[in-house]
Amino acid sequence: MPQGPTPFGNGLYSPLMFLRPIPFASLPASPQAGMTAFVSNSNTSALGATIAGGGSNKVFAIYTGSNWIVAAGTPTSGTFTNLALTGYLDYSFAGALASVGTNRGTALALAAQVNQVTSGANTTGVVLPAASTVGVGGFVRVINDNGANSFHVYAAGSDTIDGTAGSTGVVLTNAFYCDYYVSAAGAFTSVRVAFARSA
Repeated sequence: MPQGPTPFGNGLYSPLMFLRPIPFASLPASPQAGMTAFVSNSNTSALGATIAGGGSNKVFAIYTGSNWIVAAGTPTSGTFTNLALTGYLDYSFAGALASVGTNRGTALALAAQVNQVTSGANTTGVVLPAASTVGVGGFVRVINDNGANSFHVYAAGSDTIDGTAGSTGVVLTNAFYCDYYVSAAGAFTSVRVAFARSA
């Protein structure tokens, strides 16, 4: 019930609402969707969990039309062990990569946002993640840290790099890194930068 109502315009304004704590068994036998209550003995405090009695948790509850659930409580959490993530990941790094193959079909498929290639012959290559996966405005960085060798950078499917077909690819010279930006759907635009190691 409202606490301390005060005049406000043509009605009343109350900064607080008080719900008397009640045990789960005292909730209405035939509740209607949208009803709320403050349950004093919930078996759970996990946000969104279905409530039953017999516990010691005090939670704000709402009736969904089929169950009373926790509407305000402690979010569930967990521990992930040996979690394996696959595919392209923003803010990810892959190092000590080897460019391989002789064409797009046999080249190394990249899965990270930043990729350091440290070995591979001149005839080898890597394949960028699909532009649709990276998203317009996103980019993939490829670092040629491969001594004296260059290698090919291919694009997937019908994607292009600077207007060149992905199956043809472009060459990335050694001691350069290149950011391949998705400038439009299916289109990468490259920005290449030379680098040198500090003394």
